[in-house]
Amino acid sequence: MKVFLGGTCNGSNWRSYVVNQLHNSIKFINPISSWRNEDKEKENIEKATCDYHLYVITPKLLGIYSIAEAVYQSCTKPDKTIFCVLDSDEGTEFVEYQSRSIIAVKKLIQSCGVPVFSSLDDVVSHLVKKKNSKKATSIV
Repeated sequence: MKVFLGGTCNGSNWRSYVVNQLHNSIKFINPISSWRNEDKEKENIEKATCDYHLYVITPKLLGIYSIAEAVYQSCTKPDKTIFCVLDSDEGTEFVEYQSRSIIAVKKLIQSCGVPVFSSLDDVVSHLVKKKNSKKATSIV
């Protein structure tokens, strides 16, 4: 199983936490930090080979493309999308107007049938279940 790790960058450690919790039992693709066209094309090819796209949004988010990408993925491939919002990230928290917008985004994504989480431990559990069900399906 392979998972694309989209969402907040900007020094957030959520990716390391998820990868470490799964003890390399799942392959992960990290986004390419450069926005050069050839790098973005390479990332899109990698993303197309992933079983799931995980988007984790934290208050360290500076740009909004990850949110747009998560909403698009949720509408076009809800069965391959997982969304998580962390209300704090190493002492950083959303301000009130951001929280209201994030709640609306979560509802929009959920309305597409996408699982939405508020903790990385719940995301890890969900990925383990998906991996195990995928294994069971391939045996049958």
